[in-house]
Amino acid sequence: MPGTPLANCPPPARPCRVYFVYLFVLWILGGIAPASTLAQSELRSAPLSPAESAGQIATAPGWTAHLVAAEPLVVDPVEAAFDDAGRLWVVEMRDYPFRIAETPRGRIRVLVDENGDGRYDAARTFADHLEMPTGLALWRDGAVVTMAGELVFLRDTDGDLQSDTREQWLTGFAQDNEQLRANHPRIGPDGWWYIACGLRGGQVQLGTRYSHRLQQPIEIGKRDIRFDAVRGKIEPVTGPAQFGLTFDPFASRLFCSNRNPAVQVILEQADLADNPLAGIVPATLDVLPAGADSRVYPLVQAWTTSNLHAGQFTAACGVFTLPVPGDAPALEGTSVPLSDEILQWVFVCEPTGSLVHRQLLRRGTSHLERVPAAEAEQQEWLASRDPWFRPVNVGCAADGSVLIVDMHRAVIEHPQWVPTELKQRPDERWGDAAGRIYSIALATTMAPAGDKPDPSRPRTAPLETTSHLAAMVRDLGRRPLRGRPAVELVNLLRTDNHWMHQTVTRILIEREDRSVLESLSQTASDESVPPTGRIAAVQAAMLLTSDLAQTAASWLGPQSPDWMRTAVLARLRRLPVERWCEPPREFALQLQRSAGGSGAEQFEALLCLRHCPMGEPPQALLRTVAQSPDPWVLAAAAGAFAEHPGDLLWHWWQGLSRSAVTASLSARIVPIAEALTRQAVSRAEPVDDANVVFPWDQIARELDTSDLPEAQLGAGLAILRTAWDAGRRDASTAESPLREARSKTLQRARSVATASNGRSVPEWVRVEAIRLVAHVRDPQDVAIWKQLVEAESPPPLWQAALQAWFATEPDSCGVYLLAGLPRWTPSRQRIALEMVPRHAQTLEALVRALESGVIAPRQLGSSAIERLAARTRGPLADRLRAIVRSLSNTNRAEVVARYRSALELHGDPSAGRAVFQQYCASCHRIGEIGTQVGPDISDSRTKTPEQLLVAILDPNAAIDNAFFRYTVLTADDQVIEGLIAEETPDAVVVVQQDGRRHVIPRSEITDLRASGVSLMPEGFEAQIQLQQMADLIAFIKGWRYLQGGVPIEYELQDR
Repeated sequence: MPGTPLANCPPPARPCRVYFVYLFVLWILGGIAPASTLAQSELRSAPLSPAESAGQIATAPGWTAHLVAAEPLVVDPVEAAFDDAGRLWVVEMRDYPFRIAETPRGRIRVLVDENGDGRYDAARTFADHLEMPTGLALWRDGAVVTMAGELVFLRDTDGDLQSDTREQWLTGFAQDNEQLRANHPRIGPDGWWYIACGLRGGQVQLGTRYSHRLQQPIEIGKRDIRFDAVRGKIEPVTGPAQFGLTFDPFASRLFCSNRNPAVQVILEQADLADNPLAGIVPATLDVLPAGADSRVYPLVQAWTTSNLHAGQFTAACGVFTLPVPGDAPALEGTSVPLSDEILQWVFVCEPTGSLVHRQLLRRGTSHLERVPAAEAEQQEWLASRDPWFRPVNVGCAADGSVLIVDMHRAVIEHPQWVPTELKQRPDERWGDAAGRIYSIALATTMAPAGDKPDPSRPRTAPLETTSHLAAMVRDLGRRPLRGRPAVELVNLLRTDNHWMHQTVTRILIEREDRSVLESLSQTASDESVPPTGRIAAVQAAMLLTSDLAQTAASWLGPQSPDWMRTAVLARLRRLPVERWCEPPREFALQLQRSAGGSGAEQFEALLCLRHCPMGEPPQALLRTVAQSPDPWVLAAAAGAFAEHPGDLLWHWWQGLSRSAVTASLSARIVPIAEALTRQAVSRAEPVDDANVVFPWDQIARELDTSDLPEAQLGAGLAILRTAWDAGRRDASTAESPLREARSKTLQRARSVATASNGRSVPEWVRVEAIRLVAHVRDPQDVAIWKQLVEAESPPPLWQAALQAWFATEPDSCGVYLLAGLPRWTPSRQRIALEMVPRHAQTLEALVRALESGVIAPRQLGSSAIERLAARTRGPLADRLRAIVRSLSNTNRAEVVARYRSALELHGDPSAGRAVFQQYCASCHRIGEIGTQVGPDISDSRTKTPEQLLVAILDPNAAIDNAFFRYTVLTADDQVIEGLIAEETPDAVVVVQQDGRRHVIPRSEITDLRASGVSLMPEGFEAQIQLQQMADLIAFIKGWRYLQGGVPIEYELQDR
């Protein structure tokens, strides 16, 4: 049997004791991340035994976990991969968080299962003394490894499982922090190597292996890279990935970062080149809920540096996709819709919660989509009660089961990111001699129908269900895949084993054996072969064939299922166009037929068409793709039909007449209209013939004569404004009917802006009408703008009208601005202050008003005035900075000086909690105490006690105007004071000091004024003594330590 099933491990001899309380940033993180679990018992300085810790793991129904390897064979593992002989290669990052020994201790270990039971019992060191290795991929006679600043190929030329040759392929990856290094080298569907660059990029260039070739270093920035190891070529690709990179069967690349558990790359850099919608339609998409929308359910009491992140992804890493085997839904006791599509699981580690998250995905038109669960799940696929369980990576075991890499440490955050008091914590390296690797497999015996999982106990499974990995490892040990004939390897693609598909494909590519092409083609066309096996055959054939056009065309016909055609097209667009677009016209026609279809095939075909020259596209095809509700299809079409932008613009605008207007659609209509129009205008040839009608001319006529749906109306206004801005046809001859059409269009736009036509029009459409009319800067329109501004219109309308007024008549608008600033809400103040520097007289008048006190500087706040100074030059900037300095309260400074001695006292966090609860909890929340009204102060790791002292005693010293106290007078003479939490077109939401929320209709507000001071009152010192201040600061800084979970003595004076 392949190791001990975790359900049969003996129970721990003592309760699992959680020891640490301050885990901010894992080694795979690059910023603020969650902390660890709350202490529940006494500290322990050693890990639970592998059996004890394994016994704390609970899995979803149908799955069972098995321990595959543990220390001392493996220490600090961060990635693992099975080779074709059943051996397990492991990357050990043993020096983390930083090297303390003279010689680096990172290494690559090769584990061997000598007795064939599936539990690895021997190891060989393949490579030693590596500087912070982070990832590996098996290749030919060795491994491609990412390590400090490099991508290297470590070879074993004599077969003794020890590296004897080192080839440096790339160098120049950033090394700012050990957490943010290049990782996860993977062979992509195009045969290039893809690297996750760890968020920090670098200046990457060819290494010594390619010293005979010249290529300038490439600035990675916020991207990742791909690398052709044969030609020695580096190219940036869409990113950036933090720690995790994987490809799905449709060649889609997914990565992750702290708060984004699974991000799909939809458009690569090549797809975005010269595409007018680049930056408007995003290149990536979160296919799992991210940030505040994400949810995780740990079995340990995970907490975060901010109360706002509890129960969310904050340390996502090791994302991995796995096609769902054909019998998996039945084995797992779940049901999914029956169809011929390929379903896949996505797995993501959340180390701070000691869990691995999983969701089910299907391929949509342009991107992956979640398959909703039958009922809301509040249990993770895998979670542990041992807080030292630190899953950091996911892979595939040789039998197709899921491989989990557990770095298994107590504290693995980097000292750079932790508070001062934790930088020298004695438990920093507890567990740095530990490491575990697990295989998580589907069981063949299920729980009774209706049995609900019990997260308090591990899942049980019969012993015989653990034999699969052991049998596979024994078979591979006897007959490694590399020694088998090519035809036998191709036959292995008929299995439903993702690891086998990947490994066989890699070996065939390494061999470059084109004699298997016929066998691959037969396998790809055989309906009895699992879909993912057929796709693997396609992958190998497309990389090996010398006649890619004919090979691909054979799978693009109607006889192939949709998923097959999609998989082929997705690979074509990533391969050199000269290999497949031949002959160009014939292949372009084939692509046009695919693009005229629907779903994912259409999307991938459009991206291919961008690279394949074609003649005049059929108008029916243009209409079909331009009117797709999927914005990525439109982006693909914009690239494919770049030579025909006017036609694409027209068909897109026509399609809006049938579009259901959603919030997401209305938000992107205007930028898409602007981008497509700019492209169309740039390609339009100037003509004198008034009978030649461009798309925007025709749109202008339809605006004048038709009662258009709101989406078409708003887009049409944006198209005309953009075209007129570009100077096209706006200066037509007097005889031209277009001049008359323009006049009618402006009149129509005025009626839309003022809603005077009796028709209810959405705000965003009225805003576009204002912007179009403002284009001509007609003084007669100022009355319209003044009416909209003075009527306190909803914020978007108010802003557009104010900007139109300011652009047309800045003198009168400037006077209005200065009069309104003291009483406007923060959002309106910001809008106004952004406009002021554009007009010298208004800026000068504002500075004088602030200096004289006509406008109290505190009503705007020091931050707002500083931002204004940053946008100003010369003496006025100096005067604004002097106003900021004048806001310093001398009296407050004296109080702060008097209380500074509190910082020398021993602060008692427990006593400080009582002070906080009594005096601060009405506006602030820390842990479970208080109400969140003011700023979030629960994460104070970067604040010094001195900074906290000033913030407490002089709350107005540097207060953002978002936290000003506002006074609202209502029509029925109520006075409501508090912070403005939200603004809607019809109401203002005020939160009072006790947390009560008041939704006040704008129609009932008779006056609204900023006090210019914080909701937190001055004079706090009158309520507490020096010792209480010391205790309060100690609590704010050290509240997480109150349960005794960290082996440090917290001292205020040490901070």
